[in-house]
Amino acid sequence: MRRAGGRGDLPLAQLGALRRPCPGVLWQRAASRAPVPSACPAGPPFPWWNGAYDEQPCKPVIAGKASNGSLLYVGRTWHNGNLLPVQIDTEYYNNLVAWNRRVYRKMCQQFEVLHLLRGRAEWIEASDGDIPAQAFPVGITSSGRKVFVASITRRGITAVGRVVEGDSCSYIPYRYEERTFKNYAVLAVL
Repeated sequence: MRRAGGRGDLPLAQLGALRRPCPGVLWQRAASRAPVPSACPAGPPFPWWNGAYDEQPCKPVIAGKASNGSLLYVGRTWHNGNLLPVQIDTEYYNNLVAWNRRVYRKMCQQFEVLHLLRGRAEWIEASDGDIPAQAFPVGITSSGRKVFVASITRRGITAVGRVVEGDSCSYIPYRYEERTFKNYAVLAVL
């Protein structure tokens, strides 16, 4: 996976109404008609699937629903030298990452989808920078601090962001900007 910083690394505000799906959108639409495979290949319990591929990830981790009603998958991407969680809208491939009070959209080849081979994903409530013991890091900051997946749900709509080891809040892309939240849920695999 290449690091962000190229043409696909645009602030969301500059994208306007751009809704053209990436070529990989075919597997999302097919997934609504076909079941996810019940048997996955052997490997680590939570491998990462490259977003540039056109096939369905084995057992993607679902974070919740977007404002358009589509599912949100958990992913990660490089941004400004940091490996960060990203929310992946399965309908339009809107892959949003929050950084420095802004929200950026990542293109298809710039993200990975988290999928589970064993165990189950669970969202554990937390606050004020707390990170549950069952949580696992999905990224790292340029200064070497571990990054975990955080989410919030407001009025039935989910947003996925990060909580960073040593910080007192979560950072979530919400209403077209990065916002901090004291109360959030952290992804754990049990």
